Amino acid sequence: SDEHAEPGYYRVKLETGVLAELTVTERCGLHRYRFGKGPGHILIDFAHAIEDDWDKGIVVEKASLDLGDDGALTGSRQVNRWAKGRHIHFAMQMSRRPDRVRFFGDDGKPAPDGAKSIKGNKLKVAFFFDDAGGPPILIKTGLSAVDVKGASDALAGEAKGWDFDGAVKAARGTWAKALGGVRVSGGTEAQRTIMTSALYHAQLAPTLFTDRDGRYVGLDREVHRTEKGEEAFSTYSLWDTYRALHPLLTLIDPARAALLTRDICRQTAQSPAGPLVWPLQGVETACMIGWHGVSVLAEAHAKGIEADYAAAWPNIRRRAFDRDYKDIDSTLGRGFYYDLGYIPCDEVWESVSRTQEYAYDDWAMAHLADAVGAKDDAAALRKRAQ
Repeated sequence: SDEHAEPGYYRVKLETGVLAELTVTERCGLHRYRFGKGPGHILIDFAHAIEDDWDKGIVVEKASLDLGDDGALTGSRQVNRWAKGRHIHFAMQMSRRPDRVRFFGDDGKPAPDGAKSIKGNKLKVAFFFDDAGGPPILIKTGLSAVDVKGASDALAGEAKGWDFDGAVKAARGTWAKALGGVRVSGGTEAQRTIMTSALYHAQLAPTLFTDRDGRYVGLDREVHRTEKGEEAFSTYSLWDTYRALHPLLTLIDPARAALLTRDICRQTAQSPAGPLVWPLQGVETACMIGWHGVSVLAEAHAKGIEADYAAAWPNIRRRAFDRDYKDIDSTLGRGFYYDLGYIPCDEVWESVSRTQEYAYDDWAMAHLADAVGAKDDAAALRKRAQ
């Protein structure tokens, strides 16, 4: 087959005949390209984003690309689509120096010969090789939400050389450990494959969000630093995961469950929106309904996972009782729920689902209130949840 995929490694032969291979470290992506003999080029398209629609206006803003004397390409951009305003920074190196480099700006026209940097909204840079054949061209890219230094540190710490096969082996080992928390017997080979694939997919997120020095962008858009041994995470798809993934992790990987619990407590305390809903790269998207970060915390506490629940409680309490606490999409209709015990369908959309989810979160918050000694709050929440 021209395509192969497994945890930690992907390979495909492109329509151009180029063989593309991909692998990862914790904060870096590694590519290996095998070209046929003759000219070839690699295009870095910094102008587009997922969910990019032609009629939606500019998605990328405040973008920059810089080529260093050592051949390293660095860049930053702000994305204004989902999780609007999030920033990403990168540092990239190639194993072979190109024969020519050409930048392209917002107008799609090439920058003057010899240009080493460019700024704008719709940027691209092309690396041209007079003969791309021969030794494969390897690319390694470090990522950071904080700054270019964080991305460069990722490269220096996790991808020092050009051992692509070694990186594949390490990635496979990481995934083998993650998948090794479950042992399955019986069933058919196809059923076991489905089981293992589902377990792999379940652990693709939350995603690591700290730089190697512990820095990360909090939901208050400020840069924070974790203590040694702690990590911050992103891509908390909590409406989807509170009922299945997080309970699963408490069983198959308690250490990771505890790490996530401590992070959710910290980020809840930092967030202007309070309890986590669906944070992505330092932005609360408020996707779906309810604020199910409280459910994850309540279950973790009930199962004996230690974390600073008291630090998270003030913001949780605000969402539970403060009518003036600004609503976000996931919390609409709280006033009706407080006054009537339900949300009228002619006032707020998804009224039945919201009523059910808010009541469930009340029950979870009641448990947390008990945990931090707020007994009156616990009683009020438990009553309202009924």
